[in-house]
Order: sequence, then C-alpha cells, then structure tokens
Amino acid sequence: LRHSPYPILEMSRAISFPGIFGERFDILFAAPWILNIFTTIAISHYLTTYSVTRLFGLRNYRPFSYMILPIIYFLSLIPQNVYEVDRYSTWVYYFGGVIVIIISGLLPIIALIRRKRDKKNAKST
Repeated sequence: LRHSPYPILEMSRAISFPGIFGERFDILFAAPWILNIFTTIAISHYLTTYSVTRLFGLRNYRPFSYMILPIIYFLSLIPQNVYEVDRYSTWVYYFGGVIVIIISGLLPIIALIRRKRDKKNAKST
C-alpha cells in the first residue's frame, strides 16, 4: 500500500465478507470520487469558456466551449501514466499558487493607483 497511488481504493478491494454480500466495496469509494472529478472538470470547463468570451468581449460562450475541447483532449494525451499525472498536477498546483500570490499582490497596488487617480480627477474638476 505504501507504493500504491490510491491506497484507500486498494484497501477497499481487499475487504470481503463470507458469501455473496459485499464483494466489491471499492465502488463505494470510486463512485463519489468519479462524481467529484466530473463536477470539477465541468465547472472548470465552463469557467474557462466564460472567461475567454469575457476576455474577447463576446456574449455567447458556446462556440468557445467547442473550440476548447480539442485543446483539453490533446493536453490529456501528454501524461503516459498515473505517476506523470501526479507530477503534472503538482506543477499545476504550485503554478496556481504563484499566480494567486501575484494577483493578490497586484490588486491592492491597482486599487491604490486608481484611488490616487480618482482623487486627482476630483480635484481638477
């Protein structure tokens, strides 16, 4: 179990009761996990298409939804196994943290610049 990428799933496969009752307990862990992954991907896809349409100043997000699907598909072909997926997800995790720190630092600076600009405009009028 120490070297398994999903030790809880492996442990649930080892559980068995005598008789026919309860042969596959791993489904109790896998089903909520799959639902969680699906909802995460669906929300991320919607937010990506919505952000792209807002970036270009458009109103309808549906054409971009279909344009982004091949990009997602080809990105999913890059990792060759579960361990590469784990490594890439770690990189994405750290990259996302850096982006959050940068944006969190820039927003107060932008607010100060706008506040100073608004004060100057209010004094000149």
